[in-house]
Amino acid sequence: MPQPLTKVSPTADLDSWGVGSLVKRPILALMFAQAITSWADVEYWLLALFVELLGGNKAIAAKIYLSLDTTRAKSQALEQLVEEIGDDRQKAVTKAIVSISKSREKERDKLAHRVLGISNALEDALLLINPKSITVTAAVHYEEILVYRENDFKSVIEGNLKLSEYIKTLLRVLKDRQNNPDLLDTLHDSPEIQERLGPQGAANTA
Repeated sequence: MPQPLTKVSPTADLDSWGVGSLVKRPILALMFAQAITSWADVEYWLLALFVELLGGNKAIAAKIYLSLDTTRAKSQALEQLVEEIGDDRQKAVTKAIVSISKSREKERDKLAHRVLGISNALEDALLLINPKSITVTAAVHYEEILVYRENDFKSVIEGNLKLSEYIKTLLRVLKDRQNNPDLLDTLHDSPEIQERLGPQGAANTA
């Protein structure tokens, strides 16, 4: 998990910032790009889930989803459709997957909405900086700078790929609700989904 720069290296400085910093950390730059694009895959599958749950004309469903201006609006619309799922077990698993997607989105936002930087003291890291921390009139708030190493990017990438697989499997279940009990069991028993269900949710869907 990314840690604040002050915790990782209290004496480290912010030596440069901006997109040019990527050139100085080429391997991490590639992983940063993979982390961002892996979220784009998740967004595609969330759209596919919305279309499936809305039913009817797929083109119209896609236009409705894409017309929503914010990710919050998209999430709220998706959550409303999930409530219409008749099977309690399928509904619980779908809610868990949507909950996971909201957490993953927060990780993506850290990457997308912060400025990249480097510290010469940390050759194996990229720094993600709150833009407010590098304004001309303000001092740099080092406690707000997050340190991303290879394992941090790997965690984001692997999490997004796993989430895409969850949604793809869920779509197979929803498209053929009667003939895929094993796939639903696989999703339901996944540790990450079990964690979202909690003891009560797991008992209710058993």
